[in-house]
Amino acid sequence: MNAAGLRILHLIHTPRLSGAEVLVRNLCEVHSRQGVRCGVASFNPSNDAFLDDAPATPAGAIEWFVPEAPQSRLGRLRNFHDAMSEFKPDVVLAHSVLPALYGRAALVFRANRPRFISVLHCASEDDYSDWKLCLTERALQSRTDAIVTVSLSAQQNYRRRFGDKIPSFVVPNGIALSASSYGDAERIHIRKALSVPNNHCLILQVGRLSEVKQQHCTLEAMLPVLKARPDTHLWFAGLKEDPEYAATLARAVEAAGLEDRVLFLGGRRDVPELLGCADAYVMPSLKEAHSVAFLEALASGVPIVAADISSFRFAARLPAVELVDPTNTDALRAAITAAMGTSRVTRDLSAYDIVNTADAYLNCVSYVLGRAQIREMERNAQ
Repeated sequence: MNAAGLRILHLIHTPRLSGAEVLVRNLCEVHSRQGVRCGVASFNPSNDAFLDDAPATPAGAIEWFVPEAPQSRLGRLRNFHDAMSEFKPDVVLAHSVLPALYGRAALVFRANRPRFISVLHCASEDDYSDWKLCLTERALQSRTDAIVTVSLSAQQNYRRRFGDKIPSFVVPNGIALSASSYGDAERIHIRKALSVPNNHCLILQVGRLSEVKQQHCTLEAMLPVLKARPDTHLWFAGLKEDPEYAATLARAVEAAGLEDRVLFLGGRRDVPELLGCADAYVMPSLKEAHSVAFLEALASGVPIVAADISSFRFAARLPAVELVDPTNTDALRAAITAAMGTSRVTRDLSAYDIVNTADAYLNCVSYVLGRAQIREMERNAQ
């Protein structure tokens, strides 16, 4: 479709360095270069320098509607309503259940409503297993023009619960492949900048500090290796979503006397660089959506050890990817140790290029706008 002049408003929970939010920002970067006017509205203020690290886009191409403080329920409605009134979008893309809920509720107060697409970022889980959310979704379906899911299983879950009256599309996440690969010389430079000796081994895990990401599995598996090998480092990159869980991890590291080699980096803007200098990547998650961090790791060529869950199984056929049961500490340790001695590889991830993902979203937008135009023509004919 001819995207020039199109106005798309994205609704998110919090501007932060996490999968769905990073995807939104990358989509805005690609779409703005195609002439789309992009806006982003949120419930909460930005953290982790998310806005400071905004992508290079034409001046004024992205408009941000980010509050200065966390919002009450009424405040969320007001902020989304005000963003729509000021930005005047043709289409709203609401990412995850709560932004989709509040976004459609805000439409009640608008005479001329934009087309509305809910984007569900869970891959295999049922977003609406909670009965309250389920009832709310049924009540708001009339204001929904389409559903986008990141996986086929998520689409099937939605259809199983709500039927197929609303058009739905599967659009896997994508990443900027060109920003995810580094050559040997670049890796040496990155290691030097991060104070990692070239003859040392760096294990990396990326993801918010939360039980669902199971950093404790990685730590338990790696403690004996770290104690036996002073040249080995373990880094966790990710914001502290669960402070109590993060404190438990920190106490375990302190008790082992490894504070100098097991580091908690917090939310990072330089994940591609971290992947570029890592010797092995670990992702023992209990569950995942179509993880952006996992795609970035695959694109970097680093050897990977990940949980044997449905969201990761598409990568089992790719080189230097080992899927294991992360609760089996011995198996996880053996897989990570093997990965530490494995060379980097080249993987074909062209299907997950962010440009393809951005085009797929525009196709969904074109579909809902086309349906709206047809309905308007039918009403006028009557």
